[in-house]
Amino acid sequence: MLLCRLSLENEKGTEKLCELVLSGKISGTVLARSLNTFPDSLWQKKFRGLLKNQLDCRRVPIANRCLDDCLTFGDWLSGKLDFSNSNSSQAPPSKKPRLRTDTTPDTSKEHDAWLWRCLFSPWIAVRAAAAKIIVAVAAQPGHLGAAVSVLLRGLPMASVAPPAMTDHFFRAAHAVIGGGPSIKARLYAEGLHVWLIRVIYKECKRMHEEEQQESRMDHSFGTLLRSYVELLCLMLTGSGVETMKLKAARDHILVPLFQSTIFLKRTRAVEASRCSLERLLRRISAKDPLMLMRAAVQSLDAIEDLNTQAHIVSVILDVLNPEQKEEEEFHIQIEKDPAQEDFLQGRMTGNPYKSTDVGLGPLMRDIKNKICRDTEMIALMEDDNGMEVSFWQLS
Repeated sequence: MLLCRLSLENEKGTEKLCELVLSGKISGTVLARSLNTFPDSLWQKKFRGLLKNQLDCRRVPIANRCLDDCLTFGDWLSGKLDFSNSNSSQAPPSKKPRLRTDTTPDTSKEHDAWLWRCLFSPWIAVRAAAAKIIVAVAAQPGHLGAAVSVLLRGLPMASVAPPAMTDHFFRAAHAVIGGGPSIKARLYAEGLHVWLIRVIYKECKRMHEEEQQESRMDHSFGTLLRSYVELLCLMLTGSGVETMKLKAARDHILVPLFQSTIFLKRTRAVEASRCSLERLLRRISAKDPLMLMRAAVQSLDAIEDLNTQAHIVSVILDVLNPEQKEEEEFHIQIEKDPAQEDFLQGRMTGNPYKSTDVGLGPLMRDIKNKICRDTEMIALMEDDNGMEVSFWQLS
């Protein structure tokens, strides 16, 4: 209270009081009390010192690109501006003139620069919030196109960002693109599937070079590839014209798609990508194996690596002579418990049973029901707890 009274209408005393507050020797509440309890003509200096004390360590730089000639809060905080000056209190112009330089290409792109920094931010909470904004915008009537435009511009950026920082971006892309068949058909007409397969092929080529160089790999190896592959599969599935899209797309993507399925080193992301690409490859070439043969031959001419060529030759052989899976046959020996002999009464003449017999499998319940039918114990067929079966598998 004494300091407040000493600084009343005392310019040197007010300056000294502000210096003590800014240096941390006394609390800023002294200035706040002086402003509230003892108002005087030096209130701006006290208020300025109080704000400087609060903003010293948390100042946010604000760029006023179009207000270079205007007096700003920073001018007042540094003491260059005084509200007692009549010129500083003039009202702003009623209409701001629009300059041609305001719409230059550089400045027109800055309005969404903050969004890219948030979508690929190192902090997971920021990435999640930005992805929720995009999904929320897409859900608003008439704003789906704006959300899709943002995602399409972000896809090339995701290829150069660290894989760990692209998770929420691709989740938002899945949520928006998977919203309905109409958006998939539109993106297909725009050729997004061709762009995706080119990026996938480029990423596979880069990964293959890393494999050849035997450089150090971690568990995130192939994460970006998996994200692009899942997005491609999402766009080519789940719509009413899926078959037509696959048939029309195979001329563009069959050869690079085939080459993209070849990997030597495996991580979880690489294996998931390979399985998804192989399923998509089989779907595209299911009704016309010659298309797959043609793609394999073209890939064989374009690739010099022996391991990759061996894989391509094996695919060609599988198309020419597909392997027929032979079911393995074995015998099942049923052992009777002595306590159940009264019920079975020496029957089960087919014991040991062949695994190919009708009714034997694939479940243990099926085997139990087979025995009940053979031994005429029909009542036990619906009771899974009234009879225990133990068996041995014989080769």
